[in-house]
Amino acid sequence: MKKVFIFTILATLATTQFYGQFFFLRQQGSHGNEIVIGDDDVTVRLTLLGKTQRFTLLKTDFVDYVYDTNNPLGRAVDLDFTNTPRVLQLAEKYVYGQNAADLYYKQFLPLSLATLVVTSIPVVGPFLGISMVVPLSKREPTIQSLGISESTLTENRLYLKGYTKHAKEIKTKKLWLYYGIGLVVCSGIMVLNETTPHPFLGFTIIP
Repeated sequence: MKKVFIFTILATLATTQFYGQFFFLRQQGSHGNEIVIGDDDVTVRLTLLGKTQRFTLLKTDFVDYVYDTNNPLGRAVDLDFTNTPRVLQLAEKYVYGQNAADLYYKQFLPLSLATLVVTSIPVVGPFLGISMVVPLSKREPTIQSLGISESTLTENRLYLKGYTKHAKEIKTKKLWLYYGIGLVVCSGIMVLNETTPHPFLGFTIIP
């Protein structure tokens, strides 16, 4: 009995030491939603819009608002991170922002088409195309290109973060897709040029 008691004490101390670096909160509902509150960030597992995803957000991304007669437009207040339902409610805005990017973000199309055209240029196209895709894929879309109102920028920080992050992912995928299509077109043009009796480019790569 004494050994069991000592083992229990040691196990408790070890567990406390392991989890002492962050405050842990979990809400296990019908959809299995849960959050883990760290010192500076919040990790969320959320089922919404037919899919389950896990993501980490900074505490500074969470801004709560209070509306009353003195502040009809809302007054920013510090979020109580022990209020699990409210934290999850705000985290949902991040997912809604991602979903909105899927539906409405189309500003990648001009850049993607330009990448396709440039990459399709015989011989030099692939090199010019890659010089476009690499820097553009690393750059986040500008706020102006997102078409989001000023109220959203100030009151829905998590929505904006989800929208912007997913818009960048969409843009990156489309740029590389159109670059790949441009490579195929460029290769096709070069093959036709090499196989025709009278090269229409005025030169051949293979003598």
